Amino acid sequence: MLLYAQATSCDLLRVAPLEILSWSPGPGHHRIVDEGTVSILFSEEPDRASAESSFTLTEDGAALSGGFSWLGPALTFMPCGGLRANAEYRITVSADARNTSGVSLERSFEVTFSSKPEDTRPVFISSFPECGGILETRDDPVSVQFSEAIDAVSLRESISFSPAIKGVWNQESGGSVSVFTALEPWVWAEEYKASISADLLDTSGNRMGKPVSFCFTVGADSSPPFLLRAEAVDESGFAVAVVNADIPQDDMVIENPGWETSWKLRLHFSEPVSWSALAAKIAGEGGVFLEPDYTGDFTQAVDVRISGYPEWSESFIVRIPPGVEDQAGNDSLDESMFRFVFDGPGSRPPRFAGIRLPLAPGAALPEDRNLAVFSTADPYATLAIPVDETGYPVGVPVAASIEVYVELASGAAMNLLSLMKSFRFSSTNGAVEFSANRMMAEGLESTEPHAPWADYAVARIDGTLTNRVDSGIITIQLAAGFCDSRGNASNAAQRLALLK
Repeated sequence: MLLYAQATSCDLLRVAPLEILSWSPGPGHHRIVDEGTVSILFSEEPDRASAESSFTLTEDGAALSGGFSWLGPALTFMPCGGLRANAEYRITVSADARNTSGVSLERSFEVTFSSKPEDTRPVFISSFPECGGILETRDDPVSVQFSEAIDAVSLRESISFSPAIKGVWNQESGGSVSVFTALEPWVWAEEYKASISADLLDTSGNRMGKPVSFCFTVGADSSPPFLLRAEAVDESGFAVAVVNADIPQDDMVIENPGWETSWKLRLHFSEPVSWSALAAKIAGEGGVFLEPDYTGDFTQAVDVRISGYPEWSESFIVRIPPGVEDQAGNDSLDESMFRFVFDGPGSRPPRFAGIRLPLAPGAALPEDRNLAVFSTADPYATLAIPVDETGYPVGVPVAASIEVYVELASGAAMNLLSLMKSFRFSSTNGAVEFSANRMMAEGLESTEPHAPWADYAVARIDGTLTNRVDSGIITIQLAAGFCDSRGNASNAAQRLALLK
């Protein structure tokens, strides 16, 4: 009986320790909403001061400040600024927390929770180029694939290249693939190292945890480009003639005759080359100006416009020096040279052949009008002007017509407007005066063309001719710039000089 009494007395003296029965938000991952708080439920109402001083909440290892509130034995802590998404939290209540009777926790209380959707570390999967691989051109992008979506800001801060190069990162495939596009060409034949920091974060804020690196070299193509062939193309873009190169090292001179102003020189390379590099290198000799007719960055075939031609039947040269670059940065090694003779039949400038005029314009029958022919090939021929009543009486204006014969380029016609601007009639001593009042693209009426010039273009200039007493030199001129219907123009004035 005594023993029982003693046991009962001991049980009455024993005091239950302070315990923590539950906490919120609880272990695991939680989606943070509103301001976000944490709570502790004690087994009995504790001494609030000791409980608050024993309480700590850390966010990614950093202790948070905040305010406490109580509801009986339940403590609620509201951190300043609330809880943050994608963070790791730890709640600690040390053993210094005690109840109102001074009985403390048997041991410290420590739990964790996360506001991250998940806590799996991102893993590097692959790269392009792969480690030790080749980036084929100087403009190709580099890509990296991870096991999950990567934080965009962390991506830019955690990946670097050596040697350094400026560029932009873009994310694809929901953020798991990151693509780097350089803002300047990669250096040809250079080895680059891409380094990824262990601090790289996924979109949930999880660190990769270990660094990764991979190396690659720029340029798989080490062969220089070269010119395969050249050809002449017409206005429609069709090849009309093979163009042969002249090789400076041999003793032969190879020319390409028959060049037309309407043609372009088409160059075919072994692979696409830089249009800008070609435009900077290609050069013309003989007064010609060259302009590659292409708008892209690289091309395997390019048409070259040629302008500023020399005199018809003269020669000019097109040179393509070494240094024309391909897409891989290789420069051409050889010079190509082409010689041309500018003598295409469609580009011949108008040639003033001569005139024909009636010496007896007053004759009743056409066959009696005594047509006289004067050629520019026979200058200073004598123009014997009759002064009788069917001819050109001295001092009397007589209606007269002059035929002008011009040898034109193949397919061209007489340009009357240009003829009107170019035609000049003059004489020394006022020996003869001619005043034109009309021009037509036809010959004298009721008369066949002058047989030797039957294939030439002819224009008739109607006007009045006044014969004077004095002798002199008569000059009929077509001024420089006289052109045909195709725009072929003479570079110099053409004259026919006659003696009266």
